[in-house]
Amino acid sequence: MKHNQKNIVIALIAVCGGMVLGGDAAQSGKIFFPPDSADMPAYTLPDPLLALDGRKIATPKEWQKVRRPEILELFRKHVYGRVPETSYKKKFKVVNVDPKAMNGEATLKQVDITISKGTNSLVIHLQVFVPNNVPKPVPAFLLICNRKPDNIDPTRKIKNEFWPAEEAIARGYAIAAFYNADVDPDKNDGFKDGIHGILDEGKRPPDAWGTIAAWAWGASRCMDYFETDRDIARDKVAVIGHSRGGKTALWAGAEDERFAMVCSNDSGCGGAALSRRITKEKETVAKIIKAISYWFCETFKSYSDRESALPVDQHMLISLIAPRAVYVASADKDLWADPRGEFLSVVHAAPVYQLFGKKGLGVLEMPAIGEPVRGEGAAYHIREGKHNLTLVDWNFYMDFADRLFGTFPSLKRVVIPKLDCAVNIDGELDEPAWAKAAVLPPFVLKDNSAVGSECTTVRVGYDDSALYLGWTCTDSDIQATFTNRDSRFWEEEVVECFLTAEKLNCYYELQWNPLGGVFDAIIKNKLDRKGMTKGIKGDWSYTAAGMDSRVKVKGTVCVSSDRDEYWQVEAKIPFAALARTTPKPGEVWRGNFYRFNRTTGKTEELLCWTPTMCPTFHQPGRFGYLEFGN
Repeated sequence: MKHNQKNIVIALIAVCGGMVLGGDAAQSGKIFFPPDSADMPAYTLPDPLLALDGRKIATPKEWQKVRRPEILELFRKHVYGRVPETSYKKKFKVVNVDPKAMNGEATLKQVDITISKGTNSLVIHLQVFVPNNVPKPVPAFLLICNRKPDNIDPTRKIKNEFWPAEEAIARGYAIAAFYNADVDPDKNDGFKDGIHGILDEGKRPPDAWGTIAAWAWGASRCMDYFETDRDIARDKVAVIGHSRGGKTALWAGAEDERFAMVCSNDSGCGGAALSRRITKEKETVAKIIKAISYWFCETFKSYSDRESALPVDQHMLISLIAPRAVYVASADKDLWADPRGEFLSVVHAAPVYQLFGKKGLGVLEMPAIGEPVRGEGAAYHIREGKHNLTLVDWNFYMDFADRLFGTFPSLKRVVIPKLDCAVNIDGELDEPAWAKAAVLPPFVLKDNSAVGSECTTVRVGYDDSALYLGWTCTDSDIQATFTNRDSRFWEEEVVECFLTAEKLNCYYELQWNPLGGVFDAIIKNKLDRKGMTKGIKGDWSYTAAGMDSRVKVKGTVCVSSDRDEYWQVEAKIPFAALARTTPKPGEVWRGNFYRFNRTTGKTEELLCWTPTMCPTFHQPGRFGYLEFGN
């Protein structure tokens, strides 16, 4: 694999402010990372599929039995070092549990992982948040924190994008972290402290483990704990790290095949970036060894300014993760980490993924900045900005994990205020009471992939006699023809509310369309053990006695040649019609809110308050929580 500037090229149209617009994307405003300079030295990469005995690896079995162990051994001997075989004792202790963390959205578990040998010991303090409102076990992200411990504050008094625990919980993930210095200090201490001081015995050989290998070992001890926690899906754990933590995550994923997904963020030299690529801006082996040699084994020092002599390069590190998932990310201002070199490592790991029937990344050219490429088993993005782990990065990682793990986001919750003034049902939503009502967040597609293209706003309140709903649906093409009660409104445009105060297998379904049509029924739903539907049966003879609603339309219904503005519904649902008395403050019902939005010439949008993550809205296991307030 010989490479120079001409091998992977993006056609240049214009250069602006250090950014390059390439190909057809220039006209659409897409921005690309600049190409390599013309004087960048050529380099040749080792073939990840060429065994040491000269044979070409052609099957997954040969990879697992022959080539993968060879490459692992080469990295241990020449780059990261090997973990000693010293025996030790390990103990898990859950020292604190808070089942109402994050305002009841999560359970916090603080776990001490004690490693000891004789009289020497250390404790890895593992912080774990688990979402409360999703079926267990759940997928998890484990962050190897290379910054100060307040970046992973379990009290959540200090929050930042480096570890966005609340966002992960909202998306249905457990999120965990440990401080790397709990395992081994990030300093040149002669390998006397931390886990080195406990497990090292006798004189250290040239391939003795460096600090990155020690931190990776610590990540595996956290994985040991996850295997004991019934709330965590042990086969759906992603390990993630930034900078030196990113190097560590990659090595942890290479050594420990229990990690289902590995995320590298701005990991650079010794991480995802190809070592043989030499540019003026990037960190090289010589530079990293001069500054922080203790991260690696002693042998790695001999490759300073001799990268071509290495028997491995970092695309082979990526290949060790195959066929499991890997996600590498860069930042366009982080030239020290060599974004293109990080991207190319993923590209050149593809032959190994292809052994397993996966295409890997599936592209040869870097994507536009801010536009991730998600292949089969591999993903990559480059975002705008500096060397950092941001919420943008996390969301891209979780998007990929959603597809990989089939993750369900947390169920939403709303506190419904009690209204202290009258509501006149006329479709206007202009009474003072509506200013005090709860407002639901923007509706999303049922698979949670995007927010609706047109805004759906729902207001909710109650008084002693009834529940009140106010819908406002922005709509450029209002469509409806049905007017008779209990018509098939869902074949056109409609808003829906499903409600139950008791068991999830029986609930009320209420609908309103732009022409004032009303649907009301009682649904009985056969559920599996996770509350997901196996079949429904509706009683359409039911009528919600006393229910009153009015519709206001700003536009012309079923005239697609003009542009409409919105339609809204104001509804009063008596508690007696739901076979209930006035809810007490703190009482919790279950329910969901939906909208069918259809525009001529466009794909229909099936929108939800809490996404069902399934083809049908009839998923009571995905109903949100409706708490009645004061």
